[in-house]
Amino acid sequence: MNYDFPFSESVIIYIGLATIFLGLIIFSIMIYQALDRSFRKKKEDEKKAPPGCLNQLTKVLLIFLMIAFGFAILFFGAFIQSLTTFTKQELVAEILCREIDKDNNSMKIILIEKKGRNANIPQEFLLTGDRWFLRGDIIKWDNWVNFLGLHTMYKLNRIGGFFTDTKMESELKPTQYSLVPEEETPKWRWLYKYGYRLPLISNVYGSSVSQYPELRKVFKIYVTLSGFSIGTEDEADKQ
Repeated sequence: MNYDFPFSESVIIYIGLATIFLGLIIFSIMIYQALDRSFRKKKEDEKKAPPGCLNQLTKVLLIFLMIAFGFAILFFGAFIQSLTTFTKQELVAEILCREIDKDNNSMKIILIEKKGRNANIPQEFLLTGDRWFLRGDIIKWDNWVNFLGLHTMYKLNRIGGFFTDTKMESELKPTQYSLVPEEETPKWRWLYKYGYRLPLISNVYGSSVSQYPELRKVFKIYVTLSGFSIGTEDEADKQ
């Protein structure tokens, strides 16, 4: 689930930091002025009660309240940032089913990717199987990197059909199609082997989603912090 707030959590964090910073500056100025006055005192005035002591104490209290308020704003902004970061899901693709031929165990699927060279271009596939799948590669960042705003990276690489029954799977050989010019590149092979050792990266792995085909349904594919997920809505609601 995504949480959409009518304000930017980054703005809240910046306001909190600015409030804390301003409070510290004012407090530093008061300390400097107090030290400056103490050095300028005459010996005969040192025994007298400092003028405006209560007033100075009130100012210090207000400054500490200001700093505390800044920390409260900062923590609130950080809470919202973590909430939106760790529940974020980005729409990757949509899949629609146009035909289902149960006699031939086939289906006609429309794939609409949301990014890349085929973004928003409907691609049609005739698949053999009783379920379709969409597969891709995932680069998962460390949690603190996600907190700073960097979302999971992905690459869709294959769409296909498969049979739930393993015997039918081996006998009927379902169809699969590549979504990229080259599925296995030296870069991705290297990332799969050594990506988890790199700074900022938690892991590199494959992820997929699958579902039974259904007419008049839109299957929405999302990428989350852990991989791909799927949601469903009626096609009429989308229009």
